[in-house]
Amino acid sequence: MTYLKIDEVIKKIMVLHNLSFKETQEKVFINHIEMFYNRLLNNENVGIELTETLKKQISLSVWVRAEKFINDFLKVMNQNLGNKILEVPEIELFLVATHLLLL
Repeated sequence: MTYLKIDEVIKKIMVLHNLSFKETQEKVFINHIEMFYNRLLNNENVGIELTETLKKQISLSVWVRAEKFINDFLKVMNQNLGNKILEVPEIELFLVATHLLLL
């Protein structure tokens, strides 16, 4: 089984999704996705409650874009896990969406 480097997977999916950040923003985004994936694998909670007020700060189109990115990322990474089903908490999608607002 070939193991993939997380940062390389993230960068490839960023290209696929036409995500282009400034260099420092890209590093922060990649770091966040790596931390998200580690929390997901270890069943850890991010420690932030997602309220309706917070949810309303993100437009539906940005939510959808964040969800598509995460789903594509997990499809690739799950190949290393034997296609294990991983449930993504809404707060994690929210955090990814906040990065996409910078585009």
